[in-house]
Amino acid sequence: MAESANSPLPEGFGRSTVNWRPSARHDPVEVATLHLQHLLLLAAREAWQRQSPGRHFTGSVLAKLLGTPDSLRPAEKRLAGAQRLQLDDIVRLGLQLGDDFLGAVPAAATDLLPEPYHGLLREWRAGAGTLPRFGQLGLGGHDWTSVAIELAAYLDAEADAGRDHLLTTDAATYALAQCLTECGTDSSHIELSDEPLADPSVRALELASPTTTVLAALAYLPDRVDRPSDLWQRIANVLHDVAERETDERLLVIAAGPAATRQLRTRLPEGFTATPGTEFTLTIQTAMRNRLITQEHAVSPDLDLLLVDRREQGHRGSVLTLGITKRR
Repeated sequence: MAESANSPLPEGFGRSTVNWRPSARHDPVEVATLHLQHLLLLAAREAWQRQSPGRHFTGSVLAKLLGTPDSLRPAEKRLAGAQRLQLDDIVRLGLQLGDDFLGAVPAAATDLLPEPYHGLLREWRAGAGTLPRFGQLGLGGHDWTSVAIELAAYLDAEADAGRDHLLTTDAATYALAQCLTECGTDSSHIELSDEPLADPSVRALELASPTTTVLAALAYLPDRVDRPSDLWQRIANVLHDVAERETDERLLVIAAGPAATRQLRTRLPEGFTATPGTEFTLTIQTAMRNRLITQEHAVSPDLDLLLVDRREQGHRGSVLTLGITKRR
């Protein structure tokens, strides 16, 4: 699993023990195994420091506890999450460090998975004889993380080929539809919205299922505007416009160039700091920080946003996927 800058591991522990950015693509067994190792190593450190106050829990300490004092590298790899604890490792640590160490093993099977993944569990009951599987965070059951990965890859490929200056909003929207079908959405369930959005840089798809209708809007903002300072104005308008649509769920994919990404970082910082699956609020005061949005949105309510996915593309910008709910 990829290293995650969001991993809340303590100082001195490797950052790859658990990837805390939940994705439907991750293997539940892999996630649970790494999470259990993370919990056990935290407990080992705490138990060791109680036994040896003032001493750091290092790779050499772990190597000694594992009975391999002259073999430091494997212990360091275990601390970093790059190598797994074995069953005899756990037994050795339990016998030396006591019940506090063994108490780190979750009593509930569901807690073998870190909390950010709980929202991805689909149709699984612990003890029923089946392994869990991950779905996507709501929004009609579509795999939006995989869709965002595919869309970002498409935009990168067009830039590498020198064709990104030829991309239009319609072309990017068609690419989004292709990404949806490649990630499991039935193409017969995808329609262009009959009701256009106010901003010409936005197109909307309607995704229908037997139980849910999702409006998936794409804002293609590659910075080709006369006044880059207007970008946040446009983004705020789009967010409120999508929020007004009558549908079961609303989602906005923002394919932003560098200037738009900088404004998003300033005005919507949670989109770049929060863990996917986090809900946060865009207040009307924040949206109107520079000027009134538009006359019809001047008294719009705050928006509750769900960070579904974030793809940062270096100097090329970002792809941000947001669920949108308007406060009534």
